[in-house]
Amino acid sequence: MNRILRLSQSLFSKRVVRARLFESITPPDELDYPKKVAEAYQAMYASHSGEVPAEGSKNTYKEQIERAYPFHPLFIDALYTRWGSHPDFQRTRGVLRLLASVVGDLWQRRDGNTQSQPLIQPCHIRWSIDAMQAALTRLWGPPYQSVAAADILGEKSNAGIFDEERGGDYMRERIGQGLASAILLGSFGGQGQRSGFSAKDLKLACSRPALNWNYTDGALLELENRSFYLYSAAAGSLGKRYWFGTQPNLNKLFVQYRQQVERKSFDEEILEALRDQTKKGSGGATWRVIVNPEDDLPEQKSLSLLILPPIFAWGEDETGKRSLKKQIIKLSTYCGGKDRLYRNTLLFLAATSKGIGKLRQSHRDQAALKGVQKDYGTQLTDEQKEELKKRIEGAEKAATEALGPAYTVALRVNGQDVDFVSLPDARNNFIEHLDYLWSILIEDEEWILRRIGSVTLQKTGLIPQTGGTRIKDAIDAFLRFTDKPMIASKDAVISGLTQACKDGLIGIGRGPNITSLQTRFCRQTISIDANEDGLWIIPPFEPAPIDTTRAGTMPTAGTVGGEVPTTAATEGVTTKTQGMEDKKGKKSIVHQINITGSVPVENWAELFRCFIGPAARMQLKKLDLNVQFKMEARADAPLSPDDQVLKAMREAAKQLGMKFEIDE
Repeated sequence: MNRILRLSQSLFSKRVVRARLFESITPPDELDYPKKVAEAYQAMYASHSGEVPAEGSKNTYKEQIERAYPFHPLFIDALYTRWGSHPDFQRTRGVLRLLASVVGDLWQRRDGNTQSQPLIQPCHIRWSIDAMQAALTRLWGPPYQSVAAADILGEKSNAGIFDEERGGDYMRERIGQGLASAILLGSFGGQGQRSGFSAKDLKLACSRPALNWNYTDGALLELENRSFYLYSAAAGSLGKRYWFGTQPNLNKLFVQYRQQVERKSFDEEILEALRDQTKKGSGGATWRVIVNPEDDLPEQKSLSLLILPPIFAWGEDETGKRSLKKQIIKLSTYCGGKDRLYRNTLLFLAATSKGIGKLRQSHRDQAALKGVQKDYGTQLTDEQKEELKKRIEGAEKAATEALGPAYTVALRVNGQDVDFVSLPDARNNFIEHLDYLWSILIEDEEWILRRIGSVTLQKTGLIPQTGGTRIKDAIDAFLRFTDKPMIASKDAVISGLTQACKDGLIGIGRGPNITSLQTRFCRQTISIDANEDGLWIIPPFEPAPIDTTRAGTMPTAGTVGGEVPTTAATEGVTTKTQGMEDKKGKKSIVHQINITGSVPVENWAELFRCFIGPAARMQLKKLDLNVQFKMEARADAPLSPDDQVLKAMREAAKQLGMKFEIDE
């Protein structure tokens, strides 16, 4: 009975409204126009029946539209039931006064108004007209004038800015402003779950047959993100409820706090974030990563990636680029107060001006949200606290993910100039971003070589025709001189020389100097120690044939061929085995190795390199080392039993458990 009574009151109010406001609602030649409009709206609602309230998709709603024409039924119902619940609002007279003011405003603006108006709907309200402003202030309070100005009215409101940014239909039809106007209309007169308009109510109130149905969803999302006084809450099957309040929401607080930190650069926070990320590892790269290198950066004897601070950003203007290049030349040339020796180990990574701007903004957002949490955390509702927590987590993630897209310019000193490359892409994970940078510099740009090939050896003068070059000096040249390619590590040179020796492009010699080589290798696989002083790159040669009758021609384990001076030490190698292969073709097993002989004093270090070191690394059952020193004094320089050197030897032998004898 109550529902029937409410329906009859509603129908009565619609008839009264139309009769009081209009002499005629249709042109003489289109008497069925209200019916056509009602059918168009009903067809639209029926095609989206799950997205509007249940009554909106029923055929009976078409009759309500036709009776309420030229107003939308929800418009009249909101004023009559919601606003009418206020004790100071006279339902019939108050509704008529407000509707008349809306009609008058639309009529006066009929030539310049770009909104489509098959019906007069809540989205067509302009809250700046006198009657609506007066009713809003008198019934619901003066603070709502500030709410309307901030979020709803005019081009400078949040809704107006949104429409202008989107342009097109949004600007012509005032999609954002119309939706906000409708929400304000439904913000009053309800209790609990009845407060505000639901998402389905708003689609019923604001959708028009000529417009894209999905505009409402997109605009609602934007208004939630932008508005200072808009609130929302779950409304079950109706979706969210939306209403305007007079207390600022998180968006308002966020904007206020962001304005407070607008001028802060957050460069220190950015550098700290870079340090935190680079501590997590370097992926597949072999470089050392240094964040914010100082002017007194120590010598870097291996490949290093220097991440420059935000103040040295690669910009559009030449002034910024010159400043960045000047800093790179300075770091590359000087090591504190002295000249830098190892200049070809330094790579640089800089941010772009645009990228660093976005990165700084993400840190401002993060700081603003944390400021709101610190100062207002206890005053927020549980729902607002949860929303703020999610927004802080999102801001922290955004700040971290902005590092890679910000730092996309790699630079290096090439001779007297600075080369640069801009990454065509970026990674949100900074370690993955550095891996991506590594692959670009290795594979695409070829700034860094993982192995020196024959062409590079030829270009850098490391395939000699006469004389030779110390291998340590050759490696140093790649690390020091910027006219050479960069190397991923010393192994890049070592592996290249090893292959070149195997291919017969170069020879490798071992000895104290180039004129006193004790061993030479060519066209064979050898093991090269980058830290050994007595290794030389020499012209290629044809190695002597292998003498299979003498075991002493094997200079090191794993090498074949080569030229080795014959000494007593190399003549005394014996191996106890079952033979290299028995008569049945079965492979033999080595059981024991004995090495005896005499070694000239100048070759004594070779014993440790060739025998003791490799043996200590093998999984042997037993390793016995026996030594015998026989020293014979010269006739013209006899030694005294009290000689301090001999006394030291006697004491050392005693400490080591060795026998020390002197013949006088």
